[in-house]
Amino acid sequence: MHSPYHAVLTHAVPLTPIVRNPTLLAQLPPGLTATATTQLAGRGRGSNVWVSPPGSLMFSTVLKHPLSLTATAPVIFIQYLAALAIVEGITTYDTGYENFPVKLKWPNDIYAMDPTWDGRGEKKYVKI
Repeated sequence: MHSPYHAVLTHAVPLTPIVRNPTLLAQLPPGLTATATTQLAGRGRGSNVWVSPPGSLMFSTVLKHPLSLTATAPVIFIQYLAALAIVEGITTYDTGYENFPVKLKWPNDIYAMDPTWDGRGEKKYVKI
């Protein structure tokens, strides 16, 4: 499985069995990213579960993070840095994007202004 871009595009497939398979993960190159257009059975730490509708930005990226760094650079910190980088990428994409209504919810949920918000009442954000 070799890709010059280290990317695998998927469509409505369960990514959790892929990313939680240590034998398969050991064979994948760092940086390989799996994306999905729809997530039907998302699973996170603990008992967190979710469904992500079409239009959401969902991905898993292979990182080879040494156990020796767990105390000083925990994986959650890497997730937070990745989310910050995505927000930064959106707001610096081009002229006019610096005030794009996007925000981060700890640790890695990114929200943008709901495009159906009519400007009245409290601003509405949707998870991307």
